[in-house]
Amino acid sequence: MSEDNHHDLSQKITAQMDEKLEQGAWDSRQKIALACRMLAHEGHSETLAGQITVRQQDGSFLTTVMAIGFDEITRSNVIRIDDEMQVIEGKGMGNPAIRFHSSLDLSAATRRELHRAFASDLLTSMHCR
Repeated sequence: MSEDNHHDLSQKITAQMDEKLEQGAWDSRQKIALACRMLAHEGHSETLAGQITVRQQDGSFLTTVMAIGFDEITRSNVIRIDDEMQVIEGKGMGNPAIRFHSSLDLSAATRRELHRAFASDLLTSMHCR
């Protein structure tokens, strides 16, 4: 297949996905699970110590359960914890590293930029394959 044909096919598939898939309709737990699966697809599931954590407006955190690989995370493996690492919703334990990460004093704008850059790089690498 020529590069032009490949590009045209890729654009056609992307347009079909945009039309048929409800993009952005996922809740926060589903987005975390999806991010874990994407990271696993890129080879970032070698250990059980990684975590994705999202601070909620009420000050609690949604995070992945400790000791489940990114390639296995589902919506039901995402727990809600408070700033003392106590589980508010769900079963399991959060990664103790969350204490360190949550203590970083980054402005909201800096956090958004870091996450935006990471997400952009991840999505770019996914679409280039």
